[in-house]
Amino acid sequence: MWTVEGEIQNALDILELSSAHFKRLDTFTAKQIVEQAKAKYVIGNPRSWWLSLKVPYKSYEYDLFTNDLSEYIPDQETECYWIPESEEEYLSVYDTRISVIRQVLENTPFFEYYVLSKKIEWLLIENDHNELIVIVE
Repeated sequence: MWTVEGEIQNALDILELSSAHFKRLDTFTAKQIVEQAKAKYVIGNPRSWWLSLKVPYKSYEYDLFTNDLSEYIPDQETECYWIPESEEEYLSVYDTRISVIRQVLENTPFFEYYVLSKKIEWLLIENDHNELIVIVE
């Protein structure tokens, strides 16, 4: 059966990336991070977060192959949480770097995802309309 997590693992295998570069967090920790992010940025429990944001944001047309996520990151932070949208009960959370996310995305089919600062001070969302939504405190 096809899963987002399976596609991510395939990309990690192709790129020969270890958990030191792209670590999937345990379910308990992942749930806590997702709950904190949603409490701060999202109203209710929408299918995709961008459908019900509670804070002002900026929106940009985004193309993986011409744009670099780091262009939108405050103070050029490099470490972050990456949260791919999936149909699973609990979203997976990966501890990684901005530069690694792009490599993984280039080796996976398209899906929506969230990039969250480790201090939960900014959030990036790429949706299925090639739109990058940027929320910065």
